Amino acid sequence: MIEPLNDETAGAIRDFLASEDVGEILQMMIFSTCPIAHLFRDSGVGIPRKTELEQAWTMRWLFDLVLDHGPNWREVASKRLVSVRADLVAAAEAAKGAFSAS
Repeated sequence: MIEPLNDETAGAIRDFLASEDVGEILQMMIFSTCPIAHLFRDSGVGIPRKTELEQAWTMRWLFDLVLDHGPNWREVASKRLVSVRADLVAAAEAAKGAFSAS
């Protein structure tokens, strides 16, 4: 159970939730958020296989980026997604090469 917050903390959370960045994330549809969750799941993150939970995981990840990087969250997210995908492609190529060499 969450205890009531003090006024300062509650105000900061309200401001965060009312921000344009959070509004943009909250408007993301499942067809935008689920592929992100699938990419991270393929990389080893334990994300449940339920659409609503995939969307929630992705939104939480993006909220964390807003908190950590402010208005640069989009660029950070994009770079991270490119990096995760590149790692997956490299691993698949390595596995393919190892299989071919056998």
